[in-house]
Amino acid sequence: MLGDPCNAKKTVTRPELFRYNLFKGLTFVALSLTTLGLAVTTDFAEGGLFGSEGGGSGVVEGDGRTDGLGREGLEGGLLAPDALATVTGQLINATTGGPLPGGEVCLQGTSRCAVSDGDGRFTLGDLAADEAVTLTGSADGYFDGSATVELTAGGTTPQNVTLSPVVTGETTRIVLTWDTDRDIDTYLRIPSDGASAAQFISYQSQGVADRFPFATLDVDDTDGLGPETVTIDSWLGGVYGYVVHDYSGQHSLSDATVRVYAASGLVAEFTGPAEPTDYWHVFNLYGDVGAVEPVDRPIDALPDVANGFR
Repeated sequence: MLGDPCNAKKTVTRPELFRYNLFKGLTFVALSLTTLGLAVTTDFAEGGLFGSEGGGSGVVEGDGRTDGLGREGLEGGLLAPDALATVTGQLINATTGGPLPGGEVCLQGTSRCAVSDGDGRFTLGDLAADEAVTLTGSADGYFDGSATVELTAGGTTPQNVTLSPVVTGETTRIVLTWDTDRDIDTYLRIPSDGASAAQFISYQSQGVADRFPFATLDVDDTDGLGPETVTIDSWLGGVYGYVVHDYSGQHSLSDATVRVYAASGLVAEFTGPAEPTDYWHVFNLYGDVGAVEPVDRPIDALPDVANGFR
């Protein structure tokens, strides 16, 4: 049973942030931060981080109830500046690999956001360290994107966010990204159209959009964090197969992420296998219906293009 209402207060001085926890079973209404005469109120369901955006000092105030044992509904302490972290990176266009200016990158679940500059760069500082956070990216004419990053206390962590331009009609786009600088390759198996044999779209054969194979490798990143992007412009009947290869020879694809977009937005997302491997068969696509069939398993070698995707 909940106890009496309580009002817990802590004083915060910029650049310190207040880290708080709510007790299990607690009904908590809001936290408010008042600084330099400006009151900001945010509703929270659980513990987290709340801080002053202005100079000077302020008060973090919680209005809720105790947990029936006499404990107040707000506990925690100030985070010293050397316990905080910064994340910086670029907002990237998935079809060019180039920077995307004027987009927005936010810390998921908060109002902490930054606008990408002329080089697509953004920075978010004064973040709680030693925990994984998700960054979300958005821009006009693009599907929303996201990336998860582990923050380091007292340091700056690089992390890009890749966005796909919106697609229409039957166009489908596959975007591969990863977290360590190296060369990872995409192989998309294109079925035969009766006149031309089945083939792979890859760095070796990058395709064309307006005739067979009606698909292109838009970006081939050989030494960065991706993206490596394939766009299917028109469907053929038969089986498409998508395989990722660790060309760098590190025998690991655990940091790779594959996202599939259609006119409706993000339709599938896959995270690389934890076990060591050079090849990862991610999924098959069926051209007659446009359906994604997850495979999601490490394999020993690239399957035969003619018979390996039945």
